[in-house]
Amino acid sequence: MNGRRRPRVPRRITLEPMKLAMNGVSKPRKEEVDQLLDAVRQANKALREGVATLSQWSVLAGTLDVAMSIERRGVVRGLREYLASADLALKAVFNRGNQLQGWCPVHLEFDELDAVQEFVDLYYFQMRQLSREEFDTAINRASKVIRGQGENVAVTRDLERLAA
Repeated sequence: MNGRRRPRVPRRITLEPMKLAMNGVSKPRKEEVDQLLDAVRQANKALREGVATLSQWSVLAGTLDVAMSIERRGVVRGLREYLASADLALKAVFNRGNQLQGWCPVHLEFDELDAVQEFVDLYYFQMRQLSREEFDTAINRASKVIRGQGENVAVTRDLERLAA
C-alpha cells in the first residue's frame, strides 16, 4: 500500500434512537409477563402434583437462575435467602428424581413445596419490576452462568413475539 487510506464513508442509521430507548426502559405489559410465566406455572403445578418431567424441572431451575441473576444485578434486592432455599429444594428434587436409570417424577416435601411456590411468586414480582432491557440483561447473564457449567440453554425472551 502506498499509505493512502480510503475516505471514511459515514454509515446511515435507519433505526429511530428514541424508539429504541423507550423500548429498553418500558415495562412489559401484564399480559406479556403472564404469557411468559405460563410455562413456569405449568412446571410448578406438575412438580407439586408429583408428575413433573425432567424438562419441566429444567424450566424451574433455569427460571431460578434468571431470578438469581436479577438479584445479583441489584434491580430487585432482598430475595437471596428465598431463592437459595428454592435452589436447595430443586437440587434435592433432582437428586431424588435421578436416583434410578433416568428421570422419575418424585413427590415434594412440605418445605420444598413451600420454597418452590414462594420462588415462583417472587419471580412474578421481579418480572413486574423489570424493564425490557433489564430482563434481557438478566437472561444473558444467567445463560452465561449455565453455559459456564457445561449445560445447554434454551431461552424464550422476545416479549413482543410472545404477545403476537
